[in-house]
Order: sequence, then C-alpha cells, then structure tokens
Amino acid sequence: MTFSIHGLAVARGIAIGRAVLVASSRVDVAHYFIQPEQVGAEILRLRQARDAVVEELKRLQKDLTGDAPPELGALLDVHLMLLEDESLSLGVRHWIENRLYNAEWAVTSQMEVIGRQFDEMEDAYLRERKSDLEQVTERVLHFLKGGTSPVVRTKPNVRPQQELQLGDTMDVPLVLKMAMSLRLVPRGWLNLATYVFMRWPQ
Repeated sequence: MTFSIHGLAVARGIAIGRAVLVASSRVDVAHYFIQPEQVGAEILRLRQARDAVVEELKRLQKDLTGDAPPELGALLDVHLMLLEDESLSLGVRHWIENRLYNAEWAVTSQMEVIGRQFDEMEDAYLRERKSDLEQVTERVLHFLKGGTSPVVRTKPNVRPQQELQLGDTMDVPLVLKMAMSLRLVPRGWLNLATYVFMRWPQ
C-alpha cells in the first residue's frame, strides 16, 4: 500500500522510505484488579522495576564521558529525583493497597494525577518537566512488563536487510528520548544529539 503524507516541511527535498511507529509503553498497559493477598507481591514487582530504572540511570551517569553535554547529566539527575519523590512512590502504593490496582495500572494512574499538577503550573519550564515524568513512567512500565535495559544491549532479532514494516514498533533509546525532551538552542541540541548517536552502542 502506498500513500502520501502532507505537512510543513522541515528540510528541502522529498523523503521516500518505510514508516516506523515509535510506541509508548503507556499505550498498552494492562488494567486489572488484584486480590488482597497479592498486594505484597505487586508492591515487590513495583519496587524491583523502580530499582531497575534507578540502576539504569546511574549506569548512564557513570558512562558519561568528559565531552558529554552538561545538560545530559543534569537531566539524569532530574529523573533520579522523580523516582525518589514520595508523591510518586506513595501515590502508586495507594492505588495498589487501597484500590487493588495492578502495578502497571497504579503507575499510570498516579502519573496522570501528578501530570495534571504539572499542567496547572504557571512557570513554563516547570510545565515542560511533565515530559520527564512521562519518560520515567515509561521506563518503570518497561521493566514491569519484563523488559531489559538498553544500556547493555544484545543484537536484536530483525528481518533480513534490517527492514522495518509499516506498523512495526521500536523502543527509542532512553538517552535519545532525553535529548529530544531538552529545549536547547539549535547548536546545543545538535551537539547533544550527535553525542547520543555517537556513544550509543550499535
């Protein structure tokens, strides 16, 4: 099937290629109620996923080299602070213990609560930090669903000639998502994006 997409051009020329859908972990979150005796096990799942994200971020911090843009290290610090914020962790536990939500449902529910608080902030910079919350949430959901860290990557199973078909999904590297979320001047953004692509393991 062939179709054309029309919009505002950001570069001269015509691009012809395969479309790739970048999927969010929040799109297909399971929603179900657990039994009261399962609360402890569900909170343990949540804690393990949260700890996995913390370890991932700390490993990224450790691997930053001297030529890394300072904004990248600062953003990793922000994500770690969000993971340690009690309004997020205690709120998620509330959904599990009081509403008997499964961990994934509890995480997205609390993210929506805190996200609305970000939307109501008057400061534009603080409102934009909602994207950091969303990225942290996606990483927790990724591990809750049995995902692994992209920091230590194995060769992916792909089709011949590395082809992706329309409708395929891909997980955008965590550091690249962080780079895309920054509001930097063009030159600074390009430096950051270049660093991410050059350092990301192939």
